[in-house]
Amino acid sequence: MPDTLMKFDAMRFSEMYRRAVAYWPKEIAIEDGLKVGKNGFRLSNLYDKFAEAETAAEADNPLVVLTIWCCFQAFHKESKRLCQEGLPVLRIEDVSPAEVEKRVADNLECGDWPLYKDRYENDLKAT
Repeated sequence: MPDTLMKFDAMRFSEMYRRAVAYWPKEIAIEDGLKVGKNGFRLSNLYDKFAEAETAAEADNPLVVLTIWCCFQAFHKESKRLCQEGLPVLRIEDVSPAEVEKRVADNLECGDWPLYKDRYENDLKAT
């Protein structure tokens, strides 16, 4: 078991999400969105905000850092939809925490993340 795993407490999704979104701005300009290839979509400003959030959270619980990545995935999907509709701003509150949680659960199945699964609780199921 990695040393870093031992240093961090178990977390509930609601706390992971609350801490993760605190690293993101409430709104992100997405008018720079560009279709790339057949299915790709580049959102440079969104990526920059992700990089800033990830860097700021380096010392936080790894599950919060994972949630920041999962937020990026969900925000990217929603931003792509918004850009295709001609809307220039992503509002973080418009992306459901449940959408982020699905991505957390998926990501906990790959890479080194399965080591953290026993430290994660999906408390959205209880609400």
